[in-house]
Amino acid sequence: MSGRREDTIRRILGLEERVHRAVGWGEPDAWLGSELGTSQLKVVFLLRASGALRVGAIGVALHVTKASVSETVDRLEVQGLIVREADPSDGRSVLVRLTDAGVQTADRLRAAGSVRTARLLATMDDVELDLVRLGLEAMGRAAERLQAEEGRESMSLDPAGNRGETP
Repeated sequence: MSGRREDTIRRILGLEERVHRAVGWGEPDAWLGSELGTSQLKVVFLLRASGALRVGAIGVALHVTKASVSETVDRLEVQGLIVREADPSDGRSVLVRLTDAGVQTADRLRAAGSVRTARLLATMDDVELDLVRLGLEAMGRAAERLQAEEGRESMSLDPAGNRGETP
């Protein structure tokens, strides 16, 4: 990367951090009453994004041990946010999935951030909004390219946490 590109990327990352600090986690009321710790939130949001997974796959995705995931899953199960089920593809294995309450919790917390972001966007004029839209569209295209490259370069994980063949 050239010096100018590196400087531009550093500046974008700094601006992104500044925006995240200003927007925060969203509407505080959505987080009141939520007793979820960071590791629990990670599991809830991962399961919301990917669907049911084995404990090992959760550990691989979050770069933590199976023991750590099991402890977190136990806590989420007590709260009624997740359930363990037999894996239909392998009766010896167990899948972890969100309950309806878990889905609602993830969606409520995600929506809280969107409400705050919408308020931020509402303060912009039409030109600024168009610039943000264009920038995010470009980032979306770049994310798709990066995902395709990473898919070719690395082995993908199935819901069980097994490595598949590189496409």
